[in-house]
Amino acid sequence: MANFKKLLMKIYFVLVFMICLGAIPLPGQVFKSQEAALQEVFADADTVLRETLFLEDAQVAAIQEKSKTALSSAIIIYYLGLKNGRPLRYVFFEDPVVRSKKAVVMAAVSPAGTVERLEVLAFYEPQDYLPIPRWFALFKDRSLNDQLLPGKGIPAVTGATLSVRAFTGMARRALAIQELIGKEGR
Repeated sequence: MANFKKLLMKIYFVLVFMICLGAIPLPGQVFKSQEAALQEVFADADTVLRETLFLEDAQVAAIQEKSKTALSSAIIIYYLGLKNGRPLRYVFFEDPVVRSKKAVVMAAVSPAGTVERLEVLAFYEPQDYLPIPRWFALFKDRSLNDQLLPGKGIPAVTGATLSVRAFTGMARRALAIQELIGKEGR
């Protein structure tokens, strides 16, 4: 019995050591809270408003056509940062299913309709399916056009195809929603 306990302790220490070295990938993790992300992205704002947009069927159809992706809900919650009473940026959060598990993604969009930032706040798939930060930087200053698609202006990532589709779709939806909000004078 003592030998069995020693064997279990050795196995335990080897597993802990391998996890610490990163040899055994752990399932997803939270990188940043929504509150921390909002504080970062709105550090230069005077005021931050949490807004809710209730889309009509025609608006849903227009956003889906423009973004070339499906909306999961006709209720959109977004954050609007104001500086000197004028829109500074819009921030949207989504939690798309990537492969079989969710990710939490934030898109910051300028009033001019360009991506300022696309960031993954949590990723519950294996980390191998998460593109590197340099890939996310490719979205900066991009507007909604046919180049903002995987395999066109946004390169595919081997082993992360579903992640690339989910994150690019999120950026496209955020830009299409911001365009609608801007047209309505919000």
